[in-house]
Amino acid sequence: MSQNSSIKNFTGGGIFLPMLRFTFLIMSAMIIQMLYGAVDLLVVGQFSDADNVAAVSIGSQLMHALTLVLTELAVGTTVILGQLIGEKKRMNAAES
Repeated sequence: MSQNSSIKNFTGGGIFLPMLRFTFLIMSAMIIQMLYGAVDLLVVGQFSDADNVAAVSIGSQLMHALTLVLTELAVGTTVILGQLIGEKKRMNAAES
């Protein structure tokens, strides 16, 4: 691999800026999910009754919770794989 490669990783150099970019991407996804639920709620609120608004609100909260759980599982898996690869235990990382 050449020095001019565009591959980004957390194994060399400073950690603050790459971690800040990574955090920004995760937070952006969460904000977009919340905005989607809010817009959905506004549209349903304009054309429907309170029962439908409550149903959309609960559905939006469930989808946000599911997205949060899946995102955290992905982050946790990334951390575990990063530790194993950093410890030069690539075979254990492949089995995980």
